[in-house]
Amino acid sequence: MKRTKHMEDPDHLNELYRRIMHGSARAGEKERLAHWMVGLDVKRDDISPDEMEAEQQKSRDELRERFLPAQQRSGFIRPWMIAASVIMMFSVALLFFTFSRNQQSGTIYSETGTRAGERKQVTLTDGTVITLNSTSRLRYPSTLNNNTREVFLDGQAFFEVSHDGSRPFIVHAGKLAIQVLGTSFDVRNYREDINAAVTVATGKVSVKSPEITGRHLLTPGEQLTVNKRTGLAEEHAVEPGDFLAWQKGGQVFRSRELGEVCRVLERTYGITIIIRSPELAGQKMNLRTHGNENIRGVIDMLSKTGGFHYHIKERTITLWK
Repeated sequence: MKRTKHMEDPDHLNELYRRIMHGSARAGEKERLAHWMVGLDVKRDDISPDEMEAEQQKSRDELRERFLPAQQRSGFIRPWMIAASVIMMFSVALLFFTFSRNQQSGTIYSETGTRAGERKQVTLTDGTVITLNSTSRLRYPSTLNNNTREVFLDGQAFFEVSHDGSRPFIVHAGKLAIQVLGTSFDVRNYREDINAAVTVATGKVSVKSPEITGRHLLTPGEQLTVNKRTGLAEEHAVEPGDFLAWQKGGQVFRSRELGEVCRVLERTYGITIIIRSPELAGQKMNLRTHGNENIRGVIDMLSKTGGFHYHIKERTITLWK
């Protein structure tokens, strides 16, 4: 018998939150979540009323863009639509502000995310700057006041870590744990991808995971890729600029499988790509984009170099030999 997931299940809430933030929530999910949240009696005794109000306003401002369609953000709106939307936005923000609290250390965590084609920059209280790539999510301490600085990533981000010899900086990305003192590096670990990767631009980075043997120490120009299915870890000499081009909207692919290229394009352009010919997915491709190309132009370049056909219908692209 199939088990029904309840709203109280944190895993279900996180998955629903991810779908809402990425714009893939199914019909009625936002409304059901709002209806459930209205009945919650959430108490916050650890912060002052003024701090609570500031957090609520910040959450409302940030989430309004994500939860309300453009036509509801301006112009004539029925009062019940405003009320329902504000209740829903406030409730979701308050829920995840509360759920993100680490009960053991007392650390309060904030959470932010990006949609397809969106990039976002977050500055931590120690001066560390984190740039999130498309469809990524970051959980980070609202205030860094512990012996360690730890953040949690789902997706891809570039980290410019402020040096602090007394407090290591740790990025948790799936099962990977990346530890540094002060450096700049890129982490890519999307749940749907087979491989995770850590690429170092400056400084030194230590990477460990239960999936791999030992600890890997990386220096500038080195990349560690980990196959999440087999646990195979490989170090490569790379050009960091190729893997950091996404920060300016571009992409550089050198001998990358078409299936992987298509997943990146889906996140970048908010589209769906279907590969009908199985042999195409593993075909190696080279491509460089600068961020000002439309998706039709990018697919056209790929089709000419890869020797395949394509068809575009609305936001779905089909490829075949």
